[in-house]
Amino acid sequence: MSYIVDILLTALRHTIADLGKQGGRQSVSIYDTAQVIRFSTDNEAPWPALEWLLTQQEADGGWGNPAVPRARDVPTLTAVLALHRHALRRSTREAIQAGVNFLRRQTQVWSGPLPEDLPAGIELIIPHLLEDPASQELGVFVPAYASLLALGKKRRAMIARIRLEPGTTPVHSWEAFGTIPTDPDRRSRQHGHSPSATAAWLRSASQNPQLHDVRTSVHSYLRSASAATGSDIPGLMPSNWPIDRFEQSFGLHALLLGDLLDHPGLQDVLQPQIAGLAAAMLPSGLGFSDYFVADGDDTAAAVAVLHACGHNVPISVLTRFQVDNYFVAWHQELQHSLSVTARAAHALTRQGFNVDESLHHLCKFQLPDGRWMTDKWHG
Repeated sequence: MSYIVDILLTALRHTIADLGKQGGRQSVSIYDTAQVIRFSTDNEAPWPALEWLLTQQEADGGWGNPAVPRARDVPTLTAVLALHRHALRRSTREAIQAGVNFLRRQTQVWSGPLPEDLPAGIELIIPHLLEDPASQELGVFVPAYASLLALGKKRRAMIARIRLEPGTTPVHSWEAFGTIPTDPDRRSRQHGHSPSATAAWLRSASQNPQLHDVRTSVHSYLRSASAATGSDIPGLMPSNWPIDRFEQSFGLHALLLGDLLDHPGLQDVLQPQIAGLAAAMLPSGLGFSDYFVADGDDTAAAVAVLHACGHNVPISVLTRFQVDNYFVAWHQELQHSLSVTARAAHALTRQGFNVDESLHHLCKFQLPDGRWMTDKWHG
């Protein structure tokens, strides 16, 4: 038994030491991989990524996790459009048709009012994808998305009235509404920590000679983002990157929940991570990287960890994300998040604050079988 514990402890030490290293690690995203393929020029087509995309199609013709039905339209429609650009083989054309058939069957999922667990950004992304002439050519069934299209129109109007700043949530979805290529974040040479938005920017900036040098560094960002997936297939992309503070805050939060922050065999690798987290915390909170706006989720995880380690973090850092009796990742969100509220309530409870109203709010959404389901961030 002691031998097994030693092996686990050694593996855990390596994991802790690597938290946030080189921008963090992120699994492959079907949506972002397909979008980067869509926005690539013909002579840049990443054929290995296209082959991988084909392997991700489910037996029912769609892409994405069947357990989360409403989250499947975006990756399926994006994959269909990406493959359509490069449909040179019969098998690829068959995959495209199976994807279109799946989307037509999805109409039942979108009947009735829009749900609370609407996938993040879908009201912008679906309208953008439907504007691609290929969507009309393939006969994607638009009436099913009437409510999403109406919401997307409202959302775009809101975005048009604000000034877009690097490292903010609207910029993260720039591929869904952006047209004029401004200079990306000078510190990290990407658009909104999003491979999709960054690839869209590259496509729109391809004819501007004044942005040649910037495009070179942005291409470098996409290569680094792809490497962060840990895959040896070029062109596979994560959903966002870098995510070093997310990885750090949530990795340490898992250790807090496991009552391991005081483990004597971990202190030499834990203390540098905790010190780095404390140094990154600002009065506005913590974002998933130092270049992205703070959010209530990372902030709540970090506040709980830092308090447990003896750091005095002003409670205002977290309560600024409170709206009535629940908490948000970012203000102006369309739906609240149960997981963010739960994490914030946990952090506040550890410091002795009364969170009864937030707990009552959470209890209202529990299903009769004990589960909580309608969470926008954690399907």
